Amino acid sequence: MMFGKLARRDRQQDRRTRDSKRRRLTHLMSRKPRIESLEDRRLLAVDFTTSFIEQGPGPIVSIGASTSAAGLPDNRATGAIETIAVHPTNSNIVYVGASNGGVWRTTNFGTGSPTWTPTTDSFDSLSIGSIAFSPMDGTGNTVFAGTGNFSNGDERFASLTNQGNKGILRTTDGGLSWEELANNTDGDNELLGRIRSIVPTNLGGSLSSQVVLAASVNGAGVFRSADGGATFTQISGAVGSGLPAGSATDLVADPNNANRFYTALPNSGVYRTDNGGVNWARIDNQNTAITGIAGSSNIELATHDAGTTTVLYVGVVGGGNSLTGVFRDTAGG
Repeated sequence: MMFGKLARRDRQQDRRTRDSKRRRLTHLMSRKPRIESLEDRRLLAVDFTTSFIEQGPGPIVSIGASTSAAGLPDNRATGAIETIAVHPTNSNIVYVGASNGGVWRTTNFGTGSPTWTPTTDSFDSLSIGSIAFSPMDGTGNTVFAGTGNFSNGDERFASLTNQGNKGILRTTDGGLSWEELANNTDGDNELLGRIRSIVPTNLGGSLSSQVVLAASVNGAGVFRSADGGATFTQISGAVGSGLPAGSATDLVADPNNANRFYTALPNSGVYRTDNGGVNWARIDNQNTAITGIAGSSNIELATHDAGTTTVLYVGVVGGGNSLTGVFRDTAGG
């Protein structure tokens, strides 16, 4: 009897609970939504028809008669151009590399007023020291650029910021896009130092296995790649290489011998390789008239195809940054 009363009481309680919830839901549904007025607010006006004034990069104008640029056409000047490379089959296509302005390209160099387009503004370093076309690409679309040459600041500034030396840049589509090569996992490239000369060679058989040589200062010296510039091995100071450790200020190819190259090490000498940069031998001390090597701060090289022989030119700069001599070797070292 007691259990029956408890059961009826529970059922009645459940019924009252359901009725209460139903009434509450009906009440909520019958309420009308209220619209609250918002306060007055004024949005900022944006006028996209306003004309913008270009801030650069661009030429410097109105330099004045007292400067060395006076008398130039339209009185225009630019920053330090460190390197220039002309397309091997189309002289209207020219690349220039600026010390602090990146790589620029023109396709109408032969006109009276060529137009230039910056191509590497998105990269970490705009300090370009060398540009060279790959001799393996007959279209001229593969171009290498070495970074690390700047005109403002000094070596302490470069080592603190690491802004100048960021390895190698390469394009395979004629400058439309570039990629960074020879960087470590941190994105830095202190190993290659400040690249003064980048030399893609005809050795290796393909672009992916192309031998690429680089000469760097900051004590880095000569480097060699056998995979198109993806990775480099330091040759300077390596056992058996014949190259002492130290900066290399220039590196050039012999136009008559695909395996022969020349490099210059200030205060050390001029060296030649006959096996694509693996082994080197000093040549300026082999009965030549080249003087001023000891104590030199910079040595520049150039080669000339004289038919069956190569003429090698050597310019020596002394410790006071003054030219001490220019030498000519008609025996190719």
